Amino acid sequence: MRRPAVVLTLVAGCLHGWGLLRGGTHYYYSAAVRSMSTSWSAFAFGALDPAASMTVDKLPGGLWVQALFVRVLGFHAWVLLLPGALAATATVPLLFAAVRRWAGTRAGVIAAVVLLASPVTFAAARVNLVDPLLVLCLVAAAYALTRAFDDGRWLVVSGALVGVGFQVKMVEAWVVLPALLAACLVAPGPRLRRAAVLGGTALVVSMAWLVAVGFVPRDERPHVDGSPGDTWWEMVFGYNGLDRGLTGDGAPYGGPPGPLRLFDDQLGGQAGWLLPLALVLAAACWWTSRKDPLWTLWGGWLLTAVVVLSFLPGLHPYYTTLLAPALAATIGAGVPPAWKWWRERTGLRWVLPAGGVLSAAAAAVIMTRAGGPGWLVAVAALGVAVWGHRRGAAAAGAVVLLAGPAAWIAITPAVPRNSMHTANPVAGPQTAVAVFGVADPRITLSRILGMPPTGPVPPIDAPLPGSDIDPELLDYLRAHHAGERFLFATGDASTASPYLAAGYSVLPMGGFTGFSPYPELAEVAELVREEQLRFLYLTAVPGLPGVLGERAAWARAHCAPVHLRTPGGMTLFDCRG
Repeated sequence: MRRPAVVLTLVAGCLHGWGLLRGGTHYYYSAAVRSMSTSWSAFAFGALDPAASMTVDKLPGGLWVQALFVRVLGFHAWVLLLPGALAATATVPLLFAAVRRWAGTRAGVIAAVVLLASPVTFAAARVNLVDPLLVLCLVAAAYALTRAFDDGRWLVVSGALVGVGFQVKMVEAWVVLPALLAACLVAPGPRLRRAAVLGGTALVVSMAWLVAVGFVPRDERPHVDGSPGDTWWEMVFGYNGLDRGLTGDGAPYGGPPGPLRLFDDQLGGQAGWLLPLALVLAAACWWTSRKDPLWTLWGGWLLTAVVVLSFLPGLHPYYTTLLAPALAATIGAGVPPAWKWWRERTGLRWVLPAGGVLSAAAAAVIMTRAGGPGWLVAVAALGVAVWGHRRGAAAAGAVVLLAGPAAWIAITPAVPRNSMHTANPVAGPQTAVAVFGVADPRITLSRILGMPPTGPVPPIDAPLPGSDIDPELLDYLRAHHAGERFLFATGDASTASPYLAAGYSVLPMGGFTGFSPYPELAEVAELVREEQLRFLYLTAVPGLPGVLGERAAWARAHCAPVHLRTPGGMTLFDCRG
């Protein structure tokens, strides 16, 4: 067992190390990590700025890991990317261990290889997003539950790891919880007590930070981004929960929801290659092994993730990393019995060739859509299905099915600096962001990318507006800074981020989308009056909606414009006097 684990870990390390070298940092999270690494107050609350005036619009658990790495190793791009690469690497031997314990070494190796060939897992680990950490926590929770069926003490570990996953990425961690609980109820023994221990532990650990910070008075902690009511509960379960689950928050990614969404032009190349094979194997093996709690666990995880990802209104492609471990585990554990059915000509001998041909058809569609010779995949798969009784043909079939996703990883270009790819990383050929069903794509992209809501939508490979420091603006601000608490205040995340990442104290009014009501205008006026803030750098064109327009109107009425060359309708206001 030790040799396959070591080899798989080394391969995973090389793959994700190569991805790190070609990766890119997310401008918004990088700025928050810099602030959290220099201020323990900002660290504790997950604040975007070192003065801890505004939080990020997520729970801070995943960013804590990055901030600790930065505290030790310094603020560098590779340090920001290192936790994700390490997490993606560690997930491979952990999945191998979980599947090996369940279905044997061969199944574990197959599962690990399929995970290594997951394009979306590779893509997500090249940007300092928290998804690789979430996946690591959930695979660890599944491994612990596998151990718990022999030693009940592991139940607490499994539940706690789901709770840690919640701290990393909130309710997304709970997507796998029904499968874990269902496995507890299927396994022989104290079913209800087992499920209660796991579920109760998961709930307690998930809620721990939210309960703790709830005791902090509002005037002693930052404003909560993503919450009109200025509460973390609303940010977690409203802005990042029901709002996304019911409306999608206008995100123009993922394609229209529906049963075939995971095979569309945005998601198919990320996670659709082997999904038909996984679903066929999961259904057949669960039916023949209904009393096996681990088929309920991994098959339930696969099915729940497929349903959620297919019908969630707004979906970044990298969210499908949640699907990858269950897909790999079901293929790993399902191929050996399905191969046996085929060789022995039992009633289920159709399972492996049917799943293989369906996955080959999906691969053919994905490759044809991208301009490749998809028909070759279909022909090769048909030949393998016909001659599948030969061991050599089985190996050829594996190569055919893994060639597409492996190629998608290989042809993925380096992440362009500060581009939309840092907020929406994908593997394979890089295509333009499709914006559909929105009246004004500038407003939509400002909400989901934190960019100024005026000016043209940038090309997908171009830097986002305001994502770099303006030397002329910075020289002016530093020359006129007289010790105020903030160098300046601005109203969108991409404009604030490069200055925060450089270590300057900037007030990020409006939070990530710019539409947060905090700080209120009365608070801004008080900061100006108390000489804690002098300059505002805003999009001040007339006709902006909501709080954007209110801030611009206040600046025009109470401050004087500074005549500097500024891009995209941005204006620097001097509020002294």
